[in-house]
Amino acid sequence: MLRREGIIVNHNRVHRIYRKLGLQLRPRRKRSVRYVRGNVVPPVTRPNERWSIDDYSRECIAIEVDFSFPSRRVIRVFDRLAETRRLPATIKSDNGGESTSEKMLKWSGEWKIDLHFIEPGKPT
Repeated sequence: MLRREGIIVNHNRVHRIYRKLGLQLRPRRKRSVRYVRGNVVPPVTRPNERWSIDDYSRECIAIEVDFSFPSRRVIRVFDRLAETRRLPATIKSDNGGESTSEKMLKWSGEWKIDLHFIEPGKPT
């Protein structure tokens, strides 16, 4: 949370402050992705509002074929698309590592794009 606010602090200093104040550090649990996920997804009303494919026009925005996609490559594709068209307000994807990485979260924050993740085990 400090990094998101732009404050650069060593984790040892944070731990020292926690101990000095008598706070307890909770053990780190496996991170689960819970960002914009919800039961009700509002319907789209115009093109480029939400991409999984373009949900309004059913247009395939880009096709990349390979065995694996690191987040840098996904970001590169989105940056290339940004040169020719307006990026959407929301991008809908699965819970893969390329979508949930820190780089992707940082990129979406810079572009003010909400990342919506499908429910685990549900391909739609």
